[in-house]
Amino acid sequence: MVAVDEPDIAASLARIDRHMERLDAHMERQEAMFGDMRQFMHEITLRVERGGREVVRELRDLRAESRAQTQALLQLIDRIDRIDPGAASA
Repeated sequence: MVAVDEPDIAASLARIDRHMERLDAHMERQEAMFGDMRQFMHEITLRVERGGREVVRELRDLRAESRAQTQALLQLIDRIDRIDPGAASA
């Protein structure tokens, strides 16, 4: 068995305590950074969702406008066809 002096044990424990204090401080900084990162990602997600909803709304508006224009064109073609039956197919 190896004999160990009490001063050696005390010095080792002191080094371990200092290391644990540094580790605790590092972990606190990491937790703060991750908390900030989570908040940032949440804000980005909300912005993307809002932007996506706006794009969907605009696409629906464009689709409705396209349908209305198509309907108007078909009505014009029908009117032209009634006025000059051969003109619409020419």
